[in-house]
Amino acid sequence: MYNFTVLERMILESVNKSAKDLEQIHEDTGLDKTICTNVLFSLLAKNLVVIDFNVYRLNKNLSEAILSELTDQRNRCVEINALVRECVKLSLLEGNDTFKFKKVYMSEKDRKLLKAMLYNIETFLDGLKSQKGKTKEETFVFWGGENYANAINAYIS
Repeated sequence: MYNFTVLERMILESVNKSAKDLEQIHEDTGLDKTICTNVLFSLLAKNLVVIDFNVYRLNKNLSEAILSELTDQRNRCVEINALVRECVKLSLLEGNDTFKFKKVYMSEKDRKLLKAMLYNIETFLDGLKSQKGKTKEETFVFWGGENYANAINAYIS
């Protein structure tokens, strides 16, 4: 079983867009070249990327088991949890005002209104999927709401 790090996932996304050399990966991801080199070494060892003439590309001959790991919801949950934790830390501890968190009472009418607004946000974001650019310039967006008791019960179980 592969345990992908957020760094591995970012570089996999970068080389999946197009084959790149180390400099291009560094430029696309914004990661330090040493980190890129170390992550690429790990991805090469796992046979997830291949290298031809100093150009890295996603291995197109991945087994079904590996492809399954890439899309495994538990793996994605761990990766997303790490990213959300960093976004919260940047916002709350370092004063970056990009993440908001509110605990409020909502009536059923309020919940329906919120659900409609969240649908509009999701539709808007889905419309942006076709736009391409550097991996490092993509924006990590998360939204939603959960009942306080449900969240606490999930936390303790």
